[in-house]
Amino acid sequence: MPILILLALLWFSIINLPFAMRSWRAFLALCAVYLAIGFGVRYGVATFSAAEVPAVLVMAGNIWLDLFVWAQPVPVIARAVVLTARSLGLGGGRLVALNVVGVLALPGLWLGLAAFERWERRPAPAECMAREIPLTLSGVDGSVGWDQSVNVHLGPDTRNDARYLFSPGHRRSVCRDTANGTERLNIKAISIDPGRRWPSRCEASDIQPWEQTLCAKAKDHESLPLPDDVVFFDPDGIRLGDFGIPEAATDADYPLAEDERQVTVANAEVGTVAAVCRSQPYSDGRIRCQMRRDIREGLSVSWDIYTEPTSVNDTLLQAETFARSVCASVFDLPECAAGPEPSP
Repeated sequence: MPILILLALLWFSIINLPFAMRSWRAFLALCAVYLAIGFGVRYGVATFSAAEVPAVLVMAGNIWLDLFVWAQPVPVIARAVVLTARSLGLGGGRLVALNVVGVLALPGLWLGLAAFERWERRPAPAECMAREIPLTLSGVDGSVGWDQSVNVHLGPDTRNDARYLFSPGHRRSVCRDTANGTERLNIKAISIDPGRRWPSRCEASDIQPWEQTLCAKAKDHESLPLPDDVVFFDPDGIRLGDFGIPEAATDADYPLAEDERQVTVANAEVGTVAAVCRSQPYSDGRIRCQMRRDIREGLSVSWDIYTEPTSVNDTLLQAETFARSVCASVFDLPECAAGPEPSP
């Protein structure tokens, strides 16, 4: 531990070397040295491989990049401010105080950023988190729990209109918009990302069947694959290309590209599932399939999934079963459970 403290003090002393420069000339000379070292390191990194450069120089370059480049601008700017103040006639105790502030600028910045990060990550109100989120999509009321895999979209802008429930800031935003869960949130789309799990939901007393499926999948990665995304949306409320949703329903009239084929499977439990799949597998041996269909007027569902070509039929049925489970949990519509009837 003493060695680490000594190394930290040495690093802090080197970082604050600009404050040892008593004049503009010395300060600018030091800045020129910094720039020369910086350009030299970057030129060396861009031009030579590690095998062509002596190990000592490689280590020195890594130290410079990792320990100095990200911190050096703060004391340089602080010292420039102090020298400018002195040039304008500031002196005595006030100049000494300004130097102290400059030396403490870097740790002060760290503490400020850490405090800001803690502030940004503060939890949403417990009163709000104790309730499900009341939603309205295309005039259909529903609700969803605070599952990390859920994203809601308030408008067509996927960046600014999205609320991701894994984000503390977005959870607080949802609570503000719903008056702590007492008012409905009007949305244009809701998506489920099975790649994200929130362990606390796996132990929740009100866990839904589709969440249990995700928890089981997290424990057994070899089980039948689940969709990468399941999206329920208002077709007129979002920009379809931004969500990767097919421009049209994947029915018999879907315009297939040269490298696409339509796959239709059916059973008595699920009904008929029509998806558009890639004709040839990717380098990993899998193909991608997409499905889009209407649930009712103004409300559609879409999902996409990667699967082995030999398992495509079972995979499509599994994906549609999962999507319907989510639909029934969120919206409780009869249309969620009733899929297209199998062809006679």
